[in-house]
Parts: sequence; C-alpha cells; structure tokens
Amino acid sequence: MAFKEKFNFFYITILSIYCFLGCVFNVEEENSLSITLATQDICIGTNRFSFVATDSNGFFNEPKINIIFQNSEKNIEIKSQFKFENFPSLNTFPNTSTNLQGLYVSTIDFSKEGKWELLVDNKNNKPYEFQVNRICKSIEIGQMAPKSNTRTLKDTPIDKITTDYEPVKDFYKISIHNALLNQKPILILFSSPAFCTSPVCGPQIETMKLIQEQYGDSINIIHVDTYLNVQELKSDFSKRKINPVLKYWGIEEGQWTFLIDSNNLIVSKFENFVSEKEISHYLEQITN
Repeated sequence: MAFKEKFNFFYITILSIYCFLGCVFNVEEENSLSITLATQDICIGTNRFSFVATDSNGFFNEPKINIIFQNSEKNIEIKSQFKFENFPSLNTFPNTSTNLQGLYVSTIDFSKEGKWELLVDNKNNKPYEFQVNRICKSIEIGQMAPKSNTRTLKDTPIDKITTDYEPVKDFYKISIHNALLNQKPILILFSSPAFCTSPVCGPQIETMKLIQEQYGDSINIIHVDTYLNVQELKSDFSKRKINPVLKYWGIEEGQWTFLIDSNNLIVSKFENFVSEKEISHYLEQITN
C-alpha cells in the first residue's frame, strides 16, 4: 500500500508538469523547446541553474544543450552548455509515458539584477523570462550553518518525523545542532518525499540513500521533513504545517539540499533535484 501511494504521487507529479507545459507552451511547434525552471532562487553571483525541457514528443533528455542568457537591456550575454543529470535508476518508479528522467544543470554567474531571458541555441523557443535578485532568499554559500534543533528518533517516532515510506533511521539519529559539533561534513535534505509541491523535485531522498551507501559514517546525512504534522497530511494535505526550521535557512515549501564542511560552513546548495554525481563532486573536495 505504501509503495502504491508513493508511486501514484510521483506519477501524478510528473504528469502535472507535462500537462502544465503542454497547456502553457506551444510544444507542437517544429524544432521548439519549452523550459520550466527548477531553480527559482536566483541572485547576483554564482548560481547552480537547472531546468526541465520539453519538445513535441514530451520531455527532452539529450545529453547536452546550449543556452544563451541575456539581460533585459540586451547588453549582457552569457553562453553556457548544460549537461543532463539523470534521476537515479530505481525500480521504485517504472518508466511512464511522460519519460521525465532528470534535469539540465550548469553553473551561471549573473552580474546584474533584474529581468533576464533564456534562449535555447538553434531552437525556435520563445525567450523564457526570469528574475535575478540582488541577494538570494536562501542562506548563502560561505555562511555558517544555522544551529537548528531538528527532531530526532530520541524524541519522536519515525512515522511522525518523515513522509518517506521507506525511511533510513540514520537520517534521523542526530539533530543539525548536534551534528555541527561533530566536525564531520553534513549533507542536509529539506523535503517532503511523499508530498513534494514542485513538479521538478525528483526522487531526492533515494539519492541520499545512495550517497549513504558510498560514504557511510564519514559524513552525517540528515533529512528534515518540510512539514511538522506528517501523519495528518495523509488524510488532508490542506492542513499542512510548515516546519519552522526552514525559515532559518531562507527556504519554503521546496526541496533543498545543503552541504556543510567540517568547519560548519555551507559549501554548496541545491534547489530541487541534485544528482549523486553532483553531490559526490563536492563531497570529494571536503572529505579528502
């Protein structure tokens, strides 16, 4: 029953983005791509930028895609090649007709706030407009991690801590506050696995489990559910209560992953889905 509920939610989620894109954008135009941003919190400086693309056949999953960014005054242009980052290969989510398999990702430096446009090179897509803010809403890379007192198995049963149907107990054995005292790298996921409100969040909790298999006790992995009343959500999602810890990290009902080094500094942050390969890249830099 748990598997069925989890699969149905994921299936509905990817169908929703497919339908949304099909309604809002003209995906039937020949040689055109439509874009939905996975990254919304964009600011001046270096940003991990990610998006989902669709064409007339559904989700576009080619290995690479060339993107052009322009500010509203058309006096700044940035060109970048985006690589496709796959969702983990899991039996949990069998293939569906929507074929959502991952996101396009690159690192972009924006030098000016305001309206920007995204164009796909050699495609007929309409410019996708987005906002670059002066500062990000989420906590900045290089800042000290907040000493958050998150719930653990010492004070709360696991079915009241997480909406994950197959939870890993190690993800709830230590609070963020106490983990910051351990002088170990910390990987923190803020999400609600069964009730993700973003159509591009992806199977992030499963990725955390793969990271745990690879790194074991050399790092602390902590999952903090987006919602406090996880049991009540199963019958009425409208009664959800946001976990107050999120505000100290500058985030809301999205899916966020933060990597903290042994000095308690935030070294990377990821909005929505981030692959095992991306996380490992940063972990290798602070664990060796």
